Amino acid sequence: MNSKVTMDEIAKRVGVSKYAISKALSGKSGVSEQTREKILKIAHEVGYFNQPRVKNKYTRSVNRKSPADQLEKSSIMILIPNIRLQSIESFYWGHIVDGIVGELNKNNLSMIITTEYLADHASTLININELLGIIIVGTISTSMLMAISQLGLPIVTIDHEDRTIPIDSLFVDNQEGTTRVTEYLLQTGHTFIQFIGDIDFSRSFKERWYGVRNTLENHGYTISQDEQLLHLNSLDIAQTKEQISSYLTNRWNPGDQRTAFVCANDDIAIATLQVSKALHLNVPDKISITGFDNIAISEQTDPPLTTIHVNKEALGKRAVEILLRRYHNPDTTKEKILMATELIIRSSTVCLDEPSSFIPINN
Repeated sequence: MNSKVTMDEIAKRVGVSKYAISKALSGKSGVSEQTREKILKIAHEVGYFNQPRVKNKYTRSVNRKSPADQLEKSSIMILIPNIRLQSIESFYWGHIVDGIVGELNKNNLSMIITTEYLADHASTLININELLGIIIVGTISTSMLMAISQLGLPIVTIDHEDRTIPIDSLFVDNQEGTTRVTEYLLQTGHTFIQFIGDIDFSRSFKERWYGVRNTLENHGYTISQDEQLLHLNSLDIAQTKEQISSYLTNRWNPGDQRTAFVCANDDIAIATLQVSKALHLNVPDKISITGFDNIAISEQTDPPLTTIHVNKEALGKRAVEILLRRYHNPDTTKEKILMATELIIRSSTVCLDEPSSFIPINN
C-alpha cells in the first residue's frame, strides 16, 4: 500500500474513535480485548506498521556505534506486557527500564520497547535477524511467552517465571525482604502482624506473604491472619481502601497486642496510611505500617513510610548482563537469580522495645 496510512483511516475501518485506535496501538488500557485485536488486525492488513514513521515511533536508539565494535547483532527488544499496572510510566517498572537503557548504552546497543500486543508485529517493526535477544519486564501470558520463545532468541524475564518454558529469570528476593521487616517488627515489640495484599495477584505478592507467615511461625506465633486481607482487589485502589476500612472497622481486634501491617507494596501501604488517618487511627502510635519497593513517594507520605528498598535500576542492569552472557553462552544451564533487598526504617513504624541485635538501614 503506497499511500500514507493514518489512525483516522483505521478508525473508519474499525468503526471506533481515533482515541481508541491510539490506545490500542500503544498497548494502553481503555479498550476491550476484542476491539484491540480487531484494531491490530486491520492496522497490520493496511500496512500501518510498515511505515518508516511508525517504526521510528517504536524504536529508540541509545548512542549506538558500529555493531561490529562488540557484537554481531545490535538490538534488544524490551517487552512490557501492559497488564496489572505494568507500564514504563510506573514508579516501579519505569526505573527498571531506566537501568536497562543505561546498560545498553554502555554496550553500544539499540533497543525497541513494545507491549505484548505489539510483539506480534515485531517482524514488521525491525529485522528479527538483528535482534540479540529479548528482555520481558513483568508478568506475561504463557501463550505469548511460548510464541516469543519460538523465535529462538535469548530471553530474560524480570519478575516472572513460567515453569513450562525454561528461560533465564531475575527476581527480587521477596521472601527475604518481608522476613527482614517482620523480624524487625517482632524485635521492636509488635506481636499482632497482618499482611495486606492479594496473594493471587502475582508470584511476588505470594512470596512476600510467605516471608511474613514463615517468620511468625519460626518465632512460635499462632497465625491469626485475616483471610480477606490476603485477597484484596490490587487493581482498584479505591476498592482496596474500602476493604481495608472494612477490616479496621468491623474485624480488627488485636486486644492489648501491638499491631503492625506488612503491605505487599508501597501503594497498598500508602492506601492503608490514608484509611488509618480517615478513621483517626494514629500511625505509628496506634498501628505501624510497612511497604515494599521504596518508590519515590514513600518518603513523602505523612508519616514517611518504612519500606523494603528494591534497587530497580540494578535489576534492569543485571537483566542486560544475563542476556549478553546467554548470547555468548547459549548452551549453559538456565539461571534463576534473586537480588537482595534493604530495609529502610522511617516514621510509619515505632520501636516499642529497642532491638538487641538487629541493625537496620536507616533513612
